Amino acid sequence: MGFVAEYETAGWFTVDTASVSVTCAEGDVLVANAVCGNQLRSLGISGGGLTWTVHGVVSALARCSTAQWTAIVGPGQGGTFNVTATFSAGGAGGLSVLRFDGIGSVGADAVGNAPDPTAPSLVITTTEDDSIVVVMVGDHETVDGVTRTWRTGAGALTETTYFRSNSENAAYVGYHANAGAAGAKTVGLTAPATMRPSIAAVELVLEPDSVEQPIGPASQTDTAMPMGRAKTTALGVAAATGSAQPLGRHKARALGTVVEVASAVPLSQSGGTAHDIDLAAVLAPQQPALVAIGAGRWSASLETL
Repeated sequence: MGFVAEYETAGWFTVDTASVSVTCAEGDVLVANAVCGNQLRSLGISGGGLTWTVHGVVSALARCSTAQWTAIVGPGQGGTFNVTATFSAGGAGGLSVLRFDGIGSVGADAVGNAPDPTAPSLVITTTEDDSIVVVMVGDHETVDGVTRTWRTGAGALTETTYFRSNSENAAYVGYHANAGAAGAKTVGLTAPATMRPSIAAVELVLEPDSVEQPIGPASQTDTAMPMGRAKTTALGVAAATGSAQPLGRHKARALGTVVEVASAVPLSQSGGTAHDIDLAAVLAPQQPALVAIGAGRWSASLETL
């Protein structure tokens, strides 16, 4: 559960559009991150027939235009397809798409930039414990990121993208796999500290753990052994035998009356040896019982259900 794969354009300096092939399955969440080196550009996204929700957009002077979107892969929408970012007015940039599974919902988001060259920093307030936070940075100063150091305010970060162009942009993308307790988290980089950055972040809330719920009240038996389908059926009453064994299908059946058979042995249909019966209760329907009285035998029909 969590990060599955990252799909990225080969270069981050394609004009007008940037496209990447992604593979996903129903229920996945995709996070698309686009950086356009030309300032004041409008950015768009499409692909897979998915509904894309924008979470962070920066379009300002002396800044990279950046945008971050999420999409949930619905029934029948999984597979392999192209995701395409568009950059208006001849803008040039690139695209990274991160794939996650086991996500219950998309939570908070945040976006920002700094007025002067600095290290990128952004506060996002997560809504749930142990969320994933995806962070994207675009640098219009295009400083060398060899010394890049990610902030750990939302826990350790796994970097998925770093690209630097000599003249247009630098792009940084990564995710915090577990941001810890819900609340304010500071994300971004502490180095390089001379960027002209645009930054965005979005929270992915994990699905809750499945909890097994008890079904009805507990059942208790003296022998701690289940009674089979073909054994005694008790509907609100107890059936007891001297040997503490369940009564068979062809033995006495109690449906509303407590039955006790001292010998716990069924009467033979053909008569056989007479048996003592402590309680003249229900035997099988229309079953004659032989009772020894003196030296002779009497045949009698006991009450039936």
